[in-house]
Amino acid sequence: CITEVERLDGIIAHFLEAIRPSEPDFRETDLLALLEDSLRSREEELKARKVAVRVEAGAKNPAVFADPEQLKQVFYNVIGNALDAMSADPKLKVLTRGDNDNVYVQFVDSGAGIAKEDAKKVFEPYYTTKKDGHGIGMMIVHRIMRDHGGDVGIDSKPGAGTVVTLRFPRKDRRMRLLEEAN
Repeated sequence: CITEVERLDGIIAHFLEAIRPSEPDFRETDLLALLEDSLRSREEELKARKVAVRVEAGAKNPAVFADPEQLKQVFYNVIGNALDAMSADPKLKVLTRGDNDNVYVQFVDSGAGIAKEDAKKVFEPYYTTKKDGHGIGMMIVHRIMRDHGGDVGIDSKPGAGTVVTLRFPRKDRRMRLLEEAN
């Protein structure tokens, strides 16, 4: 009963977030710590589904200027989609890397993959191929990433899994862009 209430609460929260997007509360945020926290919050579900999770932190000092709660929502949605896509021998690899301007977080799942014609639609409101889906999760991810000066990309092939790449401007890069705008 508690699990069902939490699930329904999550659905309602997703709908409200999609309908009434809030302004990000920007502050210095360690992406790796936030990612670990997000994975810990789904730990029981990952264990129950026997998902092998591997994190490879290649980014040095992955600090960004962001709203931690909104980024948790991004990670939660992407991880949830990976969980829904995987069945036999599920594996989720999370990679971080960075360059001078950006930090990247990639989620690589061993799921069913997405058909090319469907991949183009995943960010559209209410588009879903899931029986119990609502089609707002990736729309929310896209909006939050855009509001943070980043973006999201999807690379997928049916039967070969999916790679979701999140690009965040580094904290100091975002500050330089804001200063240049003034």
